[in-house]
Amino acid sequence: MPFSVKYDEIMKAVVVVLTGRISLQSIREAALEVARLCNETGCRRILNNASVADTRDLSFMDVYSSPEVLEECGVQQTTRRAVVVPADFNRARFLEDVTCNRGHHLRVFRDLDEATAWLCGSE
Repeated sequence: MPFSVKYDEIMKAVVVVLTGRISLQSIREAALEVARLCNETGCRRILNNASVADTRDLSFMDVYSSPEVLEECGVQQTTRRAVVVPADFNRARFLEDVTCNRGHHLRVFRDLDEATAWLCGSE
């Protein structure tokens, strides 16, 4: 899964763009880079744009395990995260529920503009 990670000065957020097939391993790889950039910049906002990614390889257990994987990689629970998922990703609500139940600040969206507005809005 190709991905890009950059710090957006205007949004004051780390922006991740995920393309291709997503697996738990690829999530781990991207999360390591995200955590590094968050630590470098002191940023506590992340926009994950996976709107064109292929999520068919993500199992129920992968989604369930993803909050733990992010923590292991150094992404802090207190980081505000907006995740944009493809229209056909049928585990969006489960992802949001399991992640929030583990103390993370995350919302899942299907629209990039809505995700950006929420992320950049007041806490």
